[in-house]
Amino acid sequence: MKNTKGAALVLALVLMLVLTTLSVTLMQNTVLDNKIATAFAKQAQLVSVSHGAINESIIEVQTNEYSRLIMQLKPIDVINLKQSNSQSYLDPISDSPSHCPHTKYANDTQVACAQYNMMVETQLNNLQSQSHAQISIKYLP
Repeated sequence: MKNTKGAALVLALVLMLVLTTLSVTLMQNTVLDNKIATAFAKQAQLVSVSHGAINESIIEVQTNEYSRLIMQLKPIDVINLKQSNSQSYLDPISDSPSHCPHTKYANDTQVACAQYNMMVETQLNNLQSQSHAQISIKYLP
């Protein structure tokens, strides 16, 4: 009986050590999962802002003072995009305009298309992204 008096205490301490180790490991996994989820959410938000910046850049080119440069097939160095806090750069793909694709009922033989490579730089918090797209801009020569 004398030998078993401290056995309950030792067993309780070993069990507490196992439970403490298990809880610390689970907390570390939870913290890591939280960091992964946060990084994924930030990346998804950056992709969404980048796609919005591409659309904003296309609208900006079509509606503002860039039509003269488009008709001359000149590069557009920097377009500061206010909504997405981004910058856009456009370089012409060729030196001459191309014919626009025709729709079934359209008679747009007067319309020319300027083909451009577009690069949009987006920054969100401390993340940066570069998006590339090829766009075709219709204009009347």
